[in-house]
Amino acid sequence: AYTMGRLVPVLALLWLLATVVAFIAAWKRNIFLHRLWMGRSYAFAFLFVGTRLPTLPGWPWPFKTASTFEAFAWALLVIALIAPDLLLMGADARSRGR
Repeated sequence: AYTMGRLVPVLALLWLLATVVAFIAAWKRNIFLHRLWMGRSYAFAFLFVGTRLPTLPGWPWPFKTASTFEAFAWALLVIALIAPDLLLMGADARSRGR
């Protein structure tokens, strides 16, 4: 059976941190930062749960080795850090263009 190694504690910590920062931003009425950090929190939640699916019995395993899966999961983590910024900047630019 494959273990997630260092990925689990990193994802758990980032998910918790993003959620706490989003809560603090909302508390201080900084809605833009709240939306940004909640986007990251959703992405980390998706990764935290989604990276466990291939470990379920009977789940098709598309990766040749466990290290390939871990590299893929780390790449998704980088995307989860960047995607909310890009999405919100694009939405902000579109709203300013009106």
